[in-house]
Amino acid sequence: MIGNLQRATGADKVTLLAHSMGGLASRSYLEIFDPGGNDVDRLITIGTPHNGTPLADLTADPVLLSNHLVNNYLLTRLLQHLDN
Repeated sequence: MIGNLQRATGADKVTLLAHSMGGLASRSYLEIFDPGGNDVDRLITIGTPHNGTPLADLTADPVLLSNHLVNNYLLTRLLQHLDN
Protein backbone atom coordinates (compact mmCIF):
# COMPACT_ATOMS: atom_id res chain seq x y z
CA MET A 1 0.00 0.00 0.00
CA ILE A 2 2.85 2.40 0.79
CA GLY A 3 4.31 1.75 -2.65
CA ASN A 4 0.94 2.48 -4.25
CA LEU A 5 0.76 5.83 -2.43
CA GLN A 6 4.28 6.72 -3.51
CA ARG A 7 3.56 5.87 -7.14
CA ALA A 8 0.21 7.70 -7.14
CA THR A 9 1.59 10.87 -5.56
CA GLY A 10 5.16 10.81 -6.82
CA ALA A 11 6.34 11.28 -3.24
CA ASP A 12 9.50 9.61 -1.96
CA LYS A 13 8.00 9.35 1.52
CA VAL A 14 4.46 9.41 2.84
CA THR A 15 2.81 10.48 6.07
CA LEU A 16 0.50 7.95 7.70
CA LEU A 17 -2.48 9.02 9.79
CA ALA A 18 -3.97 6.19 11.84
CA HIS A 19 -6.68 5.81 14.46
CA SER A 20 -6.89 3.35 17.35
CA MET A 21 -5.82 -0.17 16.29
CA GLY A 22 -4.68 1.26 12.96
CA GLY A 23 -1.95 3.09 14.86
CA LEU A 24 -0.70 -0.17 16.33
CA ALA A 25 -0.79 -1.87 12.94
CA SER A 26 1.03 1.05 11.32
CA ARG A 27 3.69 1.13 14.03
CA SER A 28 4.19 -2.61 13.65
CA TYR A 29 4.53 -2.20 9.87
CA LEU A 30 7.18 0.47 10.34
CA GLU A 31 9.13 -1.61 12.85
CA ILE A 32 9.15 -4.67 10.59
CA PHE A 33 9.16 -3.35 7.02
CA ASP A 34 10.51 0.20 7.20
CA PRO A 35 12.80 0.42 10.24
CA GLY A 36 15.07 2.93 8.53
CA GLY A 37 12.23 5.27 7.61
CA ASN A 38 12.87 4.96 3.88
CA ASP A 39 9.21 5.05 2.83
CA VAL A 40 7.35 6.76 5.68
CA ASP A 41 8.24 10.27 6.75
CA ARG A 42 6.04 10.30 9.86
CA LEU A 43 3.29 8.39 11.60
CA ILE A 44 0.50 10.34 13.27
CA THR A 45 -1.75 8.34 15.58
CA ILE A 46 -5.01 9.35 17.22
CA GLY A 47 -6.52 7.37 20.08
CA THR A 48 -4.00 4.56 19.75
CA PRO A 49 -3.44 2.49 22.91
CA HIS A 50 0.37 2.39 22.64
CA ASN A 51 0.69 1.37 26.29
CA GLY A 52 -2.21 -1.06 26.26
CA THR A 53 -5.34 -0.62 28.30
CA PRO A 54 -5.79 -0.82 32.08
CA LEU A 55 -8.70 -3.20 31.57
CA ALA A 56 -6.37 -5.80 30.06
CA ASP A 57 -4.71 -6.26 33.46
CA LEU A 58 -8.01 -7.44 34.88
CA THR A 59 -8.06 -10.47 32.57
CA ALA A 60 -4.97 -11.89 34.28
CA ASP A 61 -6.26 -11.60 37.85
CA PRO A 62 -7.08 -15.16 39.04
CA VAL A 63 -9.37 -13.92 41.82
CA LEU A 64 -11.46 -11.87 39.43
CA LEU A 65 -11.50 -14.64 36.85
CA SER A 66 -12.85 -17.13 39.39
CA ASN A 67 -15.65 -14.85 40.53
CA HIS A 68 -18.54 -14.87 38.05
CA LEU A 69 -20.31 -11.97 39.78
CA VAL A 70 -17.24 -9.78 39.39
CA ASN A 71 -16.80 -10.87 35.77
CA ASN A 72 -20.42 -10.02 34.98
CA TYR A 73 -20.06 -6.67 36.71
CA LEU A 74 -16.86 -5.84 34.82
CA LEU A 75 -18.35 -6.90 31.51
CA THR A 76 -21.46 -4.82 32.15
CA ARG A 77 -19.38 -1.76 33.06
CA LEU A 78 -17.17 -2.21 30.01
CA LEU A 79 -20.17 -2.44 27.70
CA GLN A 80 -21.71 0.66 29.31
CA HIS A 81 -18.43 2.52 28.79
CA LEU A 82 -18.27 1.47 25.13
CA ASP A 83 -21.84 2.62 24.55
CA ASN A 84 -21.00 6.15 25.74
